[in-house]
Amino acid sequence: MSPFEKVVCCYFSILFVCYLAILVASPVKPEGFTWGLSTLFLPAYELTFLCIGTLTLWKVSWKSVQYFVVLVCILIPAVTGFLYLVQLISIIVSGKYITVLAMENAGELAYVTKPTTIALCLGMACLVAIIVFAAISETRKGLTSRLPSRSVFAGLGLIFLMGFTYSERNSYIDHARSFGIPISLNEDFAPVLGIHSTYTEFSQTRFEEGQISQFLDDVSNGHIVSPFHLKPTADFPFQQTGLHAGSLPFDIQAPKEPINVIVLFLEGLSARAMGHYGGPYDDLMPNLNRFARHAVTIDNYYNHTAATYRGIQGSLSSGFPLAGGAGWESSQDRLAELSSVSYATLPKILNARGYDTRIYSPHTKSKPFDDFLRTIGFAKVITPEDVILDSPTNSLSDRDLFAAMAADLRARDRSRVEIPFFWASYNIGSHAFLDSPVGAAKYNDGRNSALNRFHELDVAVRKFLDAFEASTFVGNTLLIITTDHSSYAEPPVVAAFSDSPKFTTHFIDQIPFILRIPGVSEPTRFQNGVRTSLDLAPTILHLMGVTDAEHAFLGTSIFDAEFEYDVNWGMIWPNLYRIDHTGVSVVAPDVANTQESVVKSAIMYYNQLELENRIFDSRQ
Repeated sequence: MSPFEKVVCCYFSILFVCYLAILVASPVKPEGFTWGLSTLFLPAYELTFLCIGTLTLWKVSWKSVQYFVVLVCILIPAVTGFLYLVQLISIIVSGKYITVLAMENAGELAYVTKPTTIALCLGMACLVAIIVFAAISETRKGLTSRLPSRSVFAGLGLIFLMGFTYSERNSYIDHARSFGIPISLNEDFAPVLGIHSTYTEFSQTRFEEGQISQFLDDVSNGHIVSPFHLKPTADFPFQQTGLHAGSLPFDIQAPKEPINVIVLFLEGLSARAMGHYGGPYDDLMPNLNRFARHAVTIDNYYNHTAATYRGIQGSLSSGFPLAGGAGWESSQDRLAELSSVSYATLPKILNARGYDTRIYSPHTKSKPFDDFLRTIGFAKVITPEDVILDSPTNSLSDRDLFAAMAADLRARDRSRVEIPFFWASYNIGSHAFLDSPVGAAKYNDGRNSALNRFHELDVAVRKFLDAFEASTFVGNTLLIITTDHSSYAEPPVVAAFSDSPKFTTHFIDQIPFILRIPGVSEPTRFQNGVRTSLDLAPTILHLMGVTDAEHAFLGTSIFDAEFEYDVNWGMIWPNLYRIDHTGVSVVAPDVANTQESVVKSAIMYYNQLELENRIFDSRQ
């Protein structure tokens, strides 16, 4: 065995050992993980296959392809190492293998840059450098051109046998099960095979045309009832006029109308982080808890999608947007394509009624997020360039963002401008994988980064809450505190909240929905079945008394007594989630019952209409 071949064998062995070591050390294992064939045998199998392939190719000694062979023999281990590196980093920072959602948020790599991940990257770079050095050193000695040796044919035979065996794995598994041996192989737990499967899912939007067609026929024929308002034969099937929401359970008494609206989308905040919602840390977010004790609290309210792009757009348009961050951030052409799709969103509806609509964003104007916010209807986007005059390239801190928002509110109060306004905010400091910044608030001993950033968020948002309470807008402004989506179940979040009731590692969870409503002075807790952020926009319009809007909302007002859902649904493509009194569970595609199939068909149809720009007719 040549020096290069020895290096290759050691390299693939080290990859397997690193894989095992990180899984053993990780406090949070990927969902469904158990030690067995999928997590031990399958990774060893794929590494052995790739190792044999590299060694066999190295034995090919024709001078005419020598440099090509050397290049490929370097690339196979290097690419394999890169894929294992990506999966191992994902396990370290999130407790999960790479998911479709992670690929959609690949632009946020800065959030996972930690000493451990940097050390892994450096270690992998050193291993690849050794491979390259060994290959080049051996090549420079010169290779004689000769016919393939027996070892080449033996290697090719092994490669064929292993490939054939893997391709027939399902028949072998079925045969074993017929003898009462309960075995299974899940390729998602093998780093290379898993990332290939995930990328395939990520890169292909597959709508089951037959399922959608059958759904539309059944709705048209009255065999089933659509879970959302739907006219199958209309050009814009989900479009409708008016909310039809009925009366509110309380009187709104504002001194002047129309009332103003402020919505704070607090990044990645599950309700369990607040003591007010029964969270385990009463002193983690004291300012938000104090605000909630004097407001209307909506219980049993969950996010219906994720991550940020889908969460904000889905809440303001009351829909299930297909495109996530990867879509909006991929290219200018894709950005223009997504921007051309018409939706009826809360800011667009209020723009048409003469409102001043704006949102405070932590990202600079050069980011696609700015275009996204303008596309969903905000007439003005306040960015770091508007707050810090030297036009920073970094994101705006939570303290600076809420301080700027508070300063603008005080200035507007002094100006006595009569134009009604709809303001919103989105902050970044409580994003997954981040700790509170240097010099910011820490929680207790400061060892849990998730608790630190939630505590810092609470400190930061107080600046705006104090300014609001001191303003004249208290009497005629609807102030809502909610989030873009729930907290991502990374290891610090799991460590902090895993003992809390109905804890879930899914990206669907109960989230805060707290309202300061003009004229409603008594604190109230309200629950109307299981509700989601799909209902945010219609609920706000209902509270404002705007019942005649043209829209394509899939949700309904939480205060509409006609609708009380025992079961509700979340969707993070391609997974459907069931939400009921027991909590959140993912719906397995092969065991979906009729109700679940109908819901998924309706959402797939909505996404198909997005691609055809048939959600909302903007000409009306």
